Amino acid sequence: MTRVIDWKPLIGRIFPTLCAAILFGFMSSAVHAEGGCPDGFFPIGGGTGGWQGCAPIPGYDEGGGEEEPQQPTRSAYDNYYAAAWHRDSSWAWLVTGYSNRTRADRAALAACNAAMGSGCTTAAGGANGALVISRGVEGDLYAVSGADKGKAEKAMAKYCRDANDECEEIQWATAPALIAPSGQNISESPRIYGPVNDPHRRYGALAWPDAGAEGTPPREVWIVGGRPSPDKAASDVVALCQADSGKTCSVTLAGSDVYIALTMGDGVMGGAASASSATAAQKRALDFCRKTHKRCSEAGLFDLVAERALRYDPEAFGKPWFTAQSWTKSGKAPWRNSVWSVSGAKDFDSAKKAALAACRAETKDECEAVSWSSNSKVALSVDAGGGPHVTWTAWPNDLEKAVAKDCAAQSLECRIVATIDSRLPSTGRTDVK
Repeated sequence: MTRVIDWKPLIGRIFPTLCAAILFGFMSSAVHAEGGCPDGFFPIGGGTGGWQGCAPIPGYDEGGGEEEPQQPTRSAYDNYYAAAWHRDSSWAWLVTGYSNRTRADRAALAACNAAMGSGCTTAAGGANGALVISRGVEGDLYAVSGADKGKAEKAMAKYCRDANDECEEIQWATAPALIAPSGQNISESPRIYGPVNDPHRRYGALAWPDAGAEGTPPREVWIVGGRPSPDKAASDVVALCQADSGKTCSVTLAGSDVYIALTMGDGVMGGAASASSATAAQKRALDFCRKTHKRCSEAGLFDLVAERALRYDPEAFGKPWFTAQSWTKSGKAPWRNSVWSVSGAKDFDSAKKAALAACRAETKDECEAVSWSSNSKVALSVDAGGGPHVTWTAWPNDLEKAVAKDCAAQSLECRIVATIDSRLPSTGRTDVK
């Protein structure tokens, strides 16, 4: 049986529905793309037709959507930096935030000369990068710049290796490019990075007697620090060493604003080394010692910035070396100002017994022990009235300050006549006048 469909009554119902569907497509496509079409188009075809496409949405480009505001363009502006230093300074002056290299150089030089008086020179500089200052094992300064701090540090490490030096970073500054809207006038924002304390170098040196034919390591060393020039440090330490030892002495190690570390190796002097920091100096000294000795240990550490002049026995480091002083109980002439001292003893009892025995043997009088200490420095001083005093203090304290404090407590002013090192074996009488 064949069914006959009359299409005419349906056309009136289908046509409005199709128009509504097409209109809906226009409206929804204006909000967002559908069917994989780009913005401003809507899908057509599909269904059982076997094809599909996109048609433009009428009115889409005629102000239907709100336009986003256009962002202003931005540009990079140069940020110049520079560093200046002085041959007599242990630090540098770093500046950043300048509009050209000339102005940065002038600012660094001005800051340096304000502290040092004159004679400063530029060390390094550039734009949009970083600057690093390092100090070598004897106090030499190095300046290196790079695109950033990491690259500058890497370049510094290579530079120091090439110079056969071991450097430690002491100052740095960064000056990245400034980003701002194109055409905008950028004002300078200068910054100055300089030393906080006295920037002048302080020199020191270590000396010991020249080795004899046997070439044995020295037992003692002499050290000075806090000197205003390398020549002064060298002459002072050699004079001190030769006066104490009676031998010809030479400078073994010298530097400015660094530390000197001493070591013992297998019971003898293991060596000495310097560096910008205490940790680095100790490591270098131990590394040097281990090249020739199996058992190495730290035996002393000295900051060459501090003013000092001393005789030092590395072997006594960490070991008890005892000393004692005695005088007569009566305090009568001719022994009123005489003090007997023994040092380098193995314990307090033996030190006191030896000091008393020396006093009694010479005076034939009753004596008393007036002072005993270990690993110490002892001062024999006299006050304005002629009275003798015995003062001791531990290493590495300032003996002169200890004497002044002791006498001030008694409302006295004292003058040091002789000093005694508890670590150095000796027995004798000193007339404190």
